[in-house]
Amino acid sequence: MNTLSSAENTNPFEELYQKIEKLNLLELEKLTNYIFDLRKNKLSTVLSEQEQLIIEQINRPLPKDIQERYNFLRDKKSSDSLDQTQYDELLTLTSYIESYDNKRLSLFIELSELRNEPLNGILEQFDIKSAEYDS
Repeated sequence: MNTLSSAENTNPFEELYQKIEKLNLLELEKLTNYIFDLRKNKLSTVLSEQEQLIIEQINRPLPKDIQERYNFLRDKKSSDSLDQTQYDELLTLTSYIESYDNKRLSLFIELSELRNEPLNGILEQFDIKSAEYDS
């Protein structure tokens, strides 16, 4: 829907062009930045099929049973009540989760390359922050 069209103008943007021409340099700079940001936002909402597949994989959660078991064993370790078998299981789950995280990181890198954007920018878009690990 073109909200700028007018019955008396053959060019629907002519009135807008005339108003833009009256802007001072600072106002023109602000408008330019606004238009570029608006364009970027609109383009970012249109995902390629490849981007969509990558994002779906990124957003795929860790299986709930694995996450719950890992949390349980980690809590037991924190309270020093882990036996050797549980400790071995915790190591196995930790390795699994690290592999899962490495796969996600590689997907973020792939998305960064696909979009030609810095990795930090991609991570910010997904609201990814550095993890704080317990020792």
